[in-house]
This record gives sequence, structure tokens and C-alpha cells, in this order.
Amino acid sequence: MENELPFELWLEILSYLPQGFHRRLIAVNRALFEYALDEIYKKVELVHDDENTLFTFTRLRNVDVAKRVQRFVIRPTFLRDEITVPFQFQQIGEPKSPERAKKRFSWFMKSKRSSCVDQLCETKTSSDILLFTAQRTISLCSNIRELDIILNVRNSHLTSSFESFFRSLWQPGSILPRIRRLTIDASPYELSHLVLPMHPFSHLWTNLEDLDLTIHPYHESLNLNHLLLSTFLDGLKNKLHSFTLSGLMDPYVADVLNACPDFTRLSNFELHSIFNIQNMQQVQQLNLFLEAHSKTLENITLNPQIRTDSLNFSNYSYIHWLTFVGADHARGQTFSQVSLPQLKNLELGYGYRWINGPVYHRVVFPDLKCITPNLTTLTIIHTELSLDRVSELLPLLPRRNGVCSLEFLSLSIDILSPELVDLLSVTLVGLRSLTLRLSRYVLPSDLEQV
Repeated sequence: MENELPFELWLEILSYLPQGFHRRLIAVNRALFEYALDEIYKKVELVHDDENTLFTFTRLRNVDVAKRVQRFVIRPTFLRDEITVPFQFQQIGEPKSPERAKKRFSWFMKSKRSSCVDQLCETKTSSDILLFTAQRTISLCSNIRELDIILNVRNSHLTSSFESFFRSLWQPGSILPRIRRLTIDASPYELSHLVLPMHPFSHLWTNLEDLDLTIHPYHESLNLNHLLLSTFLDGLKNKLHSFTLSGLMDPYVADVLNACPDFTRLSNFELHSIFNIQNMQQVQQLNLFLEAHSKTLENITLNPQIRTDSLNFSNYSYIHWLTFVGADHARGQTFSQVSLPQLKNLELGYGYRWINGPVYHRVVFPDLKCITPNLTTLTIIHTELSLDRVSELLPLLPRRNGVCSLEFLSLSIDILSPELVDLLSVTLVGLRSLTLRLSRYVLPSDLEQV
């Protein structure tokens, strides 16, 4: 192609096109051919047991294709119902001869899509073929960095072929030593019976730095196996930089935090949890976890809602935990009694708009100048603050030499008014960045007075 456009310009053009358009770029030029393959195979998903998924995994036998994979997502929807209809190698009434069966499947054995399936005759269903192929080819992905395990489908059946495939990921020579980020999204049953029993191979997580664990609040009486959970997390003691946890505080989040060792390198912590508790002692494990990592934590996110389900729980206990100073006998049971001297970034979620009403909560913000004296970035999400609430927040921000030391502030406000602008400009003198997410505006005639 003469007078080809610069590749940078192509990237700008592609940013405006849907991702499904990438396959059409392969025939344009060599640079876009490589770019399209990178985009197509950057993330490989094991979701459906269809022909397209099988084709994707058989293509991974090509080393030039396998090296492009950076993320592997395991989210098998085909386990919802047991597969009872097998592939028919022979018609009814035909002799059971291996030669006849081989002829009937010669098209499959000779095709490039299935050249890596050497033991097809041993499998019976489409999912068996897919899982066997994935087991053989995923280990060839030399540049893979992320692994997502999503096993939260209700009424699913963990078939023997899937369990065999899953256990193969934990064997020597697998992709585990290359993984830097591990995401686990599962119910307590699947977590305790499939993921945690793999703890003897935790030593293979040589490069794991980021763990994201979501425990679904299904109606199960099953508790997490504390011994398996502790052993699994102990293997990550000197590796984790970032830890994200989502689920009900009682019992799952509390159980996980109770099983956590002191992570020596932990700098980021995210908690998405509903505080379904009756007293502050039930959340004591969270305080102990924060205190144990106070010397290394630099970024914290606290959100009183789990990420994947919408449950109607009040956040009263959460706000009480955030703000209550407590008496001597309750020392160490609330967030306001924790000291986080190394914390730089804090994101607080609230979840309900009636945070502005004094009927429920007279105080909604912790005293950050005592808890996080070196805080530089504060973000408040999932609520819209009134002028009165903003006025309550500003005196609680950390100060240095009598001046607010905060550099970045992000808020959602219910109304933009001249009084709010004046208040922020006078109080936040050293602020470098201010983000206001607006719900509504005052009348233009009022804004002209600013």
C-alpha cells in the first residue's frame, strides 16, 4: 500500500471504532495485522462450549498466537446443566469398529482447529473436547499475566472434566508462575471445594502481586474452611501488593481477614462489604487487619456495598464504624481508632442519599486529620453531599502548618452554589485538583453573583 498512514494515526482512528471491527483490519497492512491479533487474543475466555471457543483455544497451539494472550478468564456457563447427550461416534446398528469411528471424525482430526486433540476418542461431550483442548494449549501462553476464575453460576455442576482441567492449572509447568493478578469470584461452596484445596501448589505463585476475592452471598449455610483459607493466604504473605475483598462482613469477610497473615508488602486494600453486624466486635478483624498493615498501606477503598449483588441493607453500622470514637473498653473496634500514617489515597463510599439528613447520622465522616495525617487524595462516592455536609467534612481534613494538606479532592454534590464555591476556595488553599460531580444546578441568576 502506497502512502500508508502512520500507525499512530491508525490507533487514533481505531479508538472510535467498536472492538468487533478489529478482525477486519488483518488484510490492511502488516502493522494492523499484528495489532488486530494482539487485540483479538489479548483476552481469552472460557465461557461457552461452542465452535468459536474451541477454535480460539486450538489457535493457541501456534506459539506466535499464544504469546499474545495476557489474560485468561474462566467463566463456564455450560456447567449450569449437566450435559447428558454425548457425541455419536457411530449410528445405531453400526458395528463398533475403531476404523469406522475414525472415518466419521477424520474431518475433525485433520483440521487445524483440532490438531492438538490427540485423545478425542476418550471424550464424550462438546465440553469435554473444549476443556481437554484448553488444558493442552493454555500453558503455551508465555506472556499471560492475569487469571480470572468466576464460578458463581447457581445450580452449576462441577463435572469431572472441568475439575480435571482446573487442577491442571495448579500443576508444575502451568501458567501460575507467570500470573501477576488473580481474580476469584465464587460462592462459598465453590471456593471451599475447588479453589482452596489447591493450596499445596501455592508456591507456584512466584509473581502474584494482586489478589481480588469476591464471595457471593448465596443462601448457603456453608462456612469457609479456615485451615485451607489460611494455608492459601500464607503462601502469598511476602508477595501481595494489592488485596481486594468483596462479600458480606458476617461471616465471609471477617473469616477471610481472620485468616490473613501480615502481608509484608501490601500497599493497596479495597473492601466492598455490607456491614450486616449487630455489634462492633464482629468487625474487629477488619480493624486488626488495618492496624497490622498500617506501616505499608498507602491506598484504601471502603464501600458499604458488594460489587456484584444488590442487597437492601442499611449502612448505619458502617457509618457508626467509620465515625465512632468509643470508650476505653471499645478501643480498637472502629475505623476512627486506627492510625494510618502512611496512607496517601482514601476512597470512601456511602451508598445512600439520605446521608444529608441529621435524623439518622449527626456525624458521617471520620476525623481524617487524626487517622491519616499524610493523606493527599480523598474521593467520596455513592452519595451526594449537601453544603452542610461539605462544611462538616472540611475541618476534619489533615492539615500541615495550619493549612489543609490535601492535594486532590473528588466529591459528588447535590447542588452547585456560590456558597459552596466560596467555602472550597477559602478552605482548600493548597488544592491541586478538585472534581465535583453535580446532581443539579442553581438558577443562572444566582450563578451570576459568583
